[in-house]
Amino acid sequence: MFDQLTLFERLGVFVVRDFLDRQLCQQILAATRQAQKIDLGGVVNDKGESVVDETLRKVQQTQLSQSIVETVGHKLRAIAPQLEAKFQVKLVDCQGLNFLFYREGGFYLPHQDRNFNENYQHINQRRRISVVIFVNGEEQTEKSDSSSLDTYKGGELMFYGLLKDEKANKLGLSLNGQPGLFVAFESDLMHEVKPVTAGERLTIVSWFLGEE
Repeated sequence: MFDQLTLFERLGVFVVRDFLDRQLCQQILAATRQAQKIDLGGVVNDKGESVVDETLRKVQQTQLSQSIVETVGHKLRAIAPQLEAKFQVKLVDCQGLNFLFYREGGFYLPHQDRNFNENYQHINQRRRISVVIFVNGEEQTEKSDSSSLDTYKGGELMFYGLLKDEKANKLGLSLNGQPGLFVAFESDLMHEVKPVTAGERLTIVSWFLGEE
């Protein structure tokens, strides 16, 4: 069956369905509910500093237990050879795990994860492959309640530059989240998180690094 994810695969995005099983997703959801420390997510400015700017990015992040970090990290390391083969790049490290949640009104304007500013040295310049893992999924029915952490509305992951048509690239292509879905793409690809309109969108984000 030709579906949305098949289209993205044909356009060069690497996807794995059920990369995280439902039990692990529920474990992460439960841990997020109980998280004691919540921080605002930042952006890297032209000086290489991480700053909070909610006109560009409105998201919150937390740290979860070491056991969850190790479980997800092990799965990431195991899939690295497939990413090297897919994108024809040598990957030498992984830039940690970021547990992000976009609440109602949360968004991230179009951006690239790899910074090419030659005026400063920052680890972001070594990013080669970006990874987004969806912990919960976008609600597909209008009548469903998205007031819990289990589902959300809005928050589409938009990609720009995948098509050869310039006009179409300006509009972008939207990818809808599913619980456990793994999405990987080149870090210089322009992408965006559309505003969440209900519920909370939970994802795990990381970056595979190339050589210095």
